[in-house]
Amino acid sequence: MRRVFLAVGALVALAVLAAPLGAGAAVSIRVGHVGAPISPQQQAGEIFAKLVQAKTGGAVEIKLFGGSTLGSEQQLQEGVKAGSMDGLIAGTWESFLKWAGVFQTPFIFRDYDHFQKVVTGPVGQDLMAAVEAELGVKPLFIVQHASFRRITNSVRPILKPEDMKGLKIRDPNVPAYSIVTRAMGAVPVPMDFAELYMALSRKVVDGQHNPLSHVVGSKFFEVQKYLTLVPYGLPPHVVSLSKNAWGRLSAEQQKAVLEAGAETARTFPSQGIAQEREYIEQVKAKGMVVAEPKDIDLAAFLKIFNEQCVPDLKKVYGEKWFNAILAVK
Repeated sequence: MRRVFLAVGALVALAVLAAPLGAGAAVSIRVGHVGAPISPQQQAGEIFAKLVQAKTGGAVEIKLFGGSTLGSEQQLQEGVKAGSMDGLIAGTWESFLKWAGVFQTPFIFRDYDHFQKVVTGPVGQDLMAAVEAELGVKPLFIVQHASFRRITNSVRPILKPEDMKGLKIRDPNVPAYSIVTRAMGAVPVPMDFAELYMALSRKVVDGQHNPLSHVVGSKFFEVQKYLTLVPYGLPPHVVSLSKNAWGRLSAEQQKAVLEAGAETARTFPSQGIAQEREYIEQVKAKGMVVAEPKDIDLAAFLKIFNEQCVPDLKKVYGEKWFNAILAVK
């Protein structure tokens, strides 16, 4: 009988050692976003989901719901804030936090390295702490939207600010963009993204700015001739959970999820940057004329941004975050 008890005890010990992290508390987390199946939100989300599965031994499952299937970005944010939705991959919560719009501003990030230093360093930690304190959600990590927004148009190449003069450029209805677009001499036209292709094809607007994943995915190359690789903003996504969803995780699971988020933030950017180069070659093959960075007078754009835009943008968003981002070297 003693041997039987010893054998059973050994089996129980092995079962405990083999059990996944947080066994007995398996959790499924539904994370929504508005991106398409090839979107940066989906791609970053898939990396994150796999890492969470690996780091928790399958005890925590991230289920992604893209294409606005759980609602618009505004609805997703409202749901996560209220606790009726688990999580989302979305923008910087500007609808609720006016100051967060500063992170979308064109030219505020010098390059991809500068963005990474900002969002993974003390400024990024302060941003997530402020989101948590002011909204009552749990930010996990910040990841870039694959690549910089780039400007396309159907009129002429854009190599310097003067080339934008008089062009009607579709802007999201966000001061971070409209103030800069207007300062460059263009006419910002607020418009929903869903209406953009038709507006471009009918010449209601001359151009737009978006990451190249949208230019390719929405086939803007069919109605736009010129692409300029001016760095017109690098929007971040703050990946967040509701406090209800966060509270369903054990302390060990929470630690693993945060580690998976930090690893996603480190590994996804290189994938997005490489993919942008592929998109550039694709639109060239479709007949678009591409102005490469070496052809662009970036110093002239930055001069207007610093002298004309920054004072107005600080009036809208305050000085704290502007100064913090620009101070990162």
